[in-house]
Amino acid sequence: MLVIPEVNQRSPFLASHHHPRFLSKPCYSMVSSTQVSTTLVPLPVGRTVRIQQAPARELVFRPSFVHAQSTNHPILCKLPKELQDEIVSALELHRDLVSLALSCQALYNLVVPRHSEYRILRVRHAVPAVWAHLARRKDLARNIRLVSICKRSDYTSTDHWPSKLIDKEKDEKPEFFEEGERVKNICQALENMVNLTHFDWSGDLPVKPAQEDAILEVLAKKEKLKYLSLIGEWGRHARGTCQDSNSDVYPLWRIKNLTTLILRGSTWIKPLNAPHLVKMLSRSPQLEKLLLPMEFTKFPECQLPQLKSLSIPLLGCHPTLEELFWVPMSSETSLTPGSLPKLETLIFQFLDPIGLSWLQHVDKTSVKKASFAHYDGISFVNQFISMFPHLTHLHVGMCHKASPAPLAAWVKIILSLPNIQVFRGSALWDAVNQDKDRMHLVIMELVQKCPNLRMLDHCQRHARRNHDVQRIRIIREPGEDGTMNVSYVIEKPPPRYGFRCQNY
Repeated sequence: MLVIPEVNQRSPFLASHHHPRFLSKPCYSMVSSTQVSTTLVPLPVGRTVRIQQAPARELVFRPSFVHAQSTNHPILCKLPKELQDEIVSALELHRDLVSLALSCQALYNLVVPRHSEYRILRVRHAVPAVWAHLARRKDLARNIRLVSICKRSDYTSTDHWPSKLIDKEKDEKPEFFEEGERVKNICQALENMVNLTHFDWSGDLPVKPAQEDAILEVLAKKEKLKYLSLIGEWGRHARGTCQDSNSDVYPLWRIKNLTTLILRGSTWIKPLNAPHLVKMLSRSPQLEKLLLPMEFTKFPECQLPQLKSLSIPLLGCHPTLEELFWVPMSSETSLTPGSLPKLETLIFQFLDPIGLSWLQHVDKTSVKKASFAHYDGISFVNQFISMFPHLTHLHVGMCHKASPAPLAAWVKIILSLPNIQVFRGSALWDAVNQDKDRMHLVIMELVQKCPNLRMLDHCQRHARRNHDVQRIRIIREPGEDGTMNVSYVIEKPPPRYGFRCQNY
């Protein structure tokens, strides 16, 4: 019999390595004389449990986290509270905040929730109380780095907003639920976010043009803003060059020093706005990623020496490109053979004679990842594979033919890629008529002949994450007898953000 001793109930713990959350229950790890288990087992305080002792092993329950009872606190804890808060505010990554909070109880109280809830703001609803709270508490809003305002139907990643420090009496007043007051609080909250680096808006837009201008006016003053994504009917009231010759009336044109710019909507394809976009791009010479509508034809006039990712039809001369989103309009191209020597990722819409003709001009040794949404037939896929034999990731879309290609043809394509790690798309499932038993045999054949293969697509879709398909993750583990044990698991699709914030 073993009695679990009582420990500090407020000690923080991690639920898992991949999904850090703070728990209030004490956790224990089982330690063996021959092997250490990484599973954390939450146990009630004071409860008696019976341990089945394994032969030739000594099992001991040890706390996974022990709060130091000595008076030797970290130097950071000896500083004034205001200075402690200023130092922690400089930490940008959420994982760094978690590590700091786990060091001792005093730092846990400093980090949670004052900092742990104020790095990312992702909302799908109006949340007027949250905006009122951030407008009122400048000391907390200044720590937010990323803001993402999404559609209500967007479940690609989890919502994240502050909740513990919201004052219901001050932040949930009835007048804050009116759209005009909510937009005012949004503007004030954004103004308080002095360290804001990422802004993404794909949700419902403000009703009045003046409200839209007020939000963009605040963003135009953000010196640290590097990532901007606006999706929807923004700028419908923007004036042409006749009324705005300097491109400074509409606040968006004045935003500068960006490294990533994503604009999607009918506004950006209007000929009257093209000169404004060119002027805006000239104000961000360090731009690395650019996604604009395919109809934007003024891009050759832009000089972007640091550009690495592009999604427009006219390339010009940009040898630094590493990622390209492409919809070829015709077989004619300004590229010369061997162009884009640093291109690693190629994403395009159609794999057809026009697409293959254009691909002849791309440096074929550097491309490692490729994706196409549609293709005219399996013969075009074979030609594509012969052009890029060093692919590690391949995503095959839908075929225009009435009947799918046979299974043997797809297996041959996969086996012809010696470095293939990820093969995505429904091609294999279509070839086996969605039969899971046949698919199991296909997976076992592929894992034996493709030693680097680690992921395939499943036939089922996730109910919430925008119905994205689930993944088949292949697991390889060495056995005790020297053999390799191979298995696979079905996982839900990973979360996707409008910005790349996996590190936060």
